[in-house]
Amino acid sequence: MTEKKRILLIYPPSPVMNREDRCQQPTKDLIVIPPLPPTDLMYLAAIAEREGLEAKIKDYSQSGNLEQDLREFKPDYLVVNIATPSLEHDMDAIRKAKEINPEIITIAKGAAFLTLGEKILAEHEFLDFGILGEAEETLKEILEEDIKQEQPLFLKVADDFIMNIARKVVQEKKKTFLIGITGESASGKTVFVDNTIEAVVRDKKEGIYTVIRQDDYYKDTSKELLEAGSYDALFKTGFSFDTPDVIDLQLMRKHLLGLKQGETVVSPKYDFVTCVSDPDGEVKTPAKVVLTEGLYVLNEEVRDIMDVKVYVFTPIDVIKERWYKRAVSRGKTGEAADLLF
Repeated sequence: MTEKKRILLIYPPSPVMNREDRCQQPTKDLIVIPPLPPTDLMYLAAIAEREGLEAKIKDYSQSGNLEQDLREFKPDYLVVNIATPSLEHDMDAIRKAKEINPEIITIAKGAAFLTLGEKILAEHEFLDFGILGEAEETLKEILEEDIKQEQPLFLKVADDFIMNIARKVVQEKKKTFLIGITGESASGKTVFVDNTIEAVVRDKKEGIYTVIRQDDYYKDTSKELLEAGSYDALFKTGFSFDTPDVIDLQLMRKHLLGLKQGETVVSPKYDFVTCVSDPDGEVKTPAKVVLTEGLYVLNEEVRDIMDVKVYVFTPIDVIKERWYKRAVSRGKTGEAADLLF
C-alpha cells in the first residue's frame, strides 16, 4: 500500500501578528490576545484530506516547535499563512523547511500577496508557490497536478534554478534569452519547455516567448522510407533518428540567431509518420525568451549561442515506457519500435 503524502499547514512562529485569516492584526497594542481557531487552515486541510493526504495543522504563534515537527512529521507540502508586517519572520519558517527537506513543496497564502504580489516570490527563492486571493481552489489544483505525476519532472534541480532565469529575464530588459533544453529521447524535454513557460513566463502576451523545437528540423527522409517500403526495413538499413546527421542543425542555428537579432523566421515542420519535411511550417516571431528543446540542441553546432543550458535526466524505465507509447503514435510498432529503442 502506497504511503500517504503529508501536508503541514501552519501559522508561523512570529510573535507580532494575530493570525486568524480575516482578522490579521498586530498584537503589540492588544491587552488580550484571544487564541482564535485557524479556520482558514482547517478548510485547506479538509481539501488536502479529500485528495488523499494526511494533514496536520499547527499554530506556532501559540506554541510548538516547527523544526521538530518538520523532522518528525516529514511533510511533503508546507502551507504557511503570511502577513506583511511579519513577512521576514514568516519567510524564516519556510526557509527552515527547505533547509531540512529541499524536496518539500512550499506554499504561502495571505494578505501580503495583495500588496507585494510576485515580488515575494522573486525575493524568496525557497518559496515555490504564492496564492493570491482565496486559497481553497488553488491548493486543490496544486495537489491534483503534483499527485497525478508518476515521476517528478525534475529529479534534482538547483534550488534557485527557475528563479534565476526569471530574474535574468526581468533585469536585462533589452536582451533576448535563448534557453536550450536537452536530454535523452522521451526524457520529458517538451514537458519541461511547457512547464518552464508556465513557471517563468507567466504573461502569455505576444512577444514574451517563442518556442523552437528540434524535431521540426529533421531532414526530409520520405524518399528513403518509400524505397525501404516500411519502417522495419528502413531501420534495418542502419537509419536512426537519434543522430545529428539527420537534423538540419545549421538551419536551426540560423533561425535561433535570427530570432535573437529580432528577425521573424519560418521554421520547417516534420511529419514523423511520412518523414516529410515541410519548409513552410510555422512563422516564429522575435520574443524576449526563446525556448528550444531537442536531443541535440546542445550539440557543438548550436550550444555556444545558448544563454541557459539545461539537461533533463529521467530514469531509463520511465523513458522506455514513454518511448513505446510515442512509437505507436508515430506508426512504429513491433520490431520497428524495438529497433528504435
